[in-house]
Amino acid sequence: MTDESDAKLAGTIIASALRITRSCITVADLAALLRVGGCDIDEEGLLALMHNEGWLARLGAEPHVPTARAEAVGYLRLESEALGVDPDTGSWEVARTLLVTPEGAAHFVKSILGGS
Repeated sequence: MTDESDAKLAGTIIASALRITRSCITVADLAALLRVGGCDIDEEGLLALMHNEGWLARLGAEPHVPTARAEAVGYLRLESEALGVDPDTGSWEVARTLLVTPEGAAHFVKSILGGS
């Protein structure tokens, strides 16, 4: 087996496992799984790929917001959690986490490995 076929096999296993679990994961976790599978990509590289493919956009102060297309096909979602009220400003603090769905993980693994 070549390194390329090993990477494709690892990517297929990763994508299949994520589809089976039906769990969303963070971009950082997907990048870590890809690295374990032999792909040379980090979280920033994966985010750049998502931006370049049109899955993410910048919206105001938010650097990584899923596009309508990404949400329509179900590849990415943004989870928001209210942290509480900022005592200085009186406004709500909200934490936003970008999540990759199992379908999205399968797409990005194929995209990184040059598959269809």
